[in-house]
Amino acid sequence: MKKYKGQLKELVRGSVEETLNELLEQETEKLTQAARYERNEARQGYRSGHYSRNMAHITSDLSVRK
Repeated sequence: MKKYKGQLKELVRGSVEETLNELLEQETEKLTQAARYERNEARQGYRSGHYSRNMAHITSDLSVRK
């Protein structure tokens, strides 16, 4: 039972982390009006890179790109 609980915890953590990173990516694309590495005339800004940040969650820490 403990083995399955650990696997479920890791699955939930990975899913939440992936979802948060995708939401941040979509927000950035919306703000800049361009995808990553895309160059076009409608572009409203530039990405200045990203960094990893840990986010504490009741199941475990999440690694979120910002």
